[in-house]
Amino acid sequence: MGGENLIWRCRSSVHQRSSSAVIGVGAEEADEFIIAGAFGTYISVEAAIAIGMSRDIPLNRFRQVGNVAGIGAKQALLSKTRRAEAEEIRKRVEYLELTVSQRFQGEFLKAMYM
Repeated sequence: MGGENLIWRCRSSVHQRSSSAVIGVGAEEADEFIIAGAFGTYISVEAAIAIGMSRDIPLNRFRQVGNVAGIGAKQALLSKTRRAEAEEIRKRVEYLELTVSQRFQGEFLKAMYM
């Protein structure tokens, strides 16, 4: 897979993961967009908006948090209190598997050509 193809697929995927058509919440309704992981640590939000990877919303609504999964895993291993907090959060979270969603696939393909 060439680098340009990878960039377009990534752009489309990120754009669609924040799409109201996929998750049912419009950009104007969300208070904050959290960008996590190694990708989120190093991406320029301004550049992501410029190429259509992210929504064109005010920069102050984006927060880059780094590898929070790794930090959370360490905290859960080292602290019973943090482990209990994580369990309570887990009970309130609804997981959406986008890779098997026909709706997501259709919107993903549309976004590749916008």
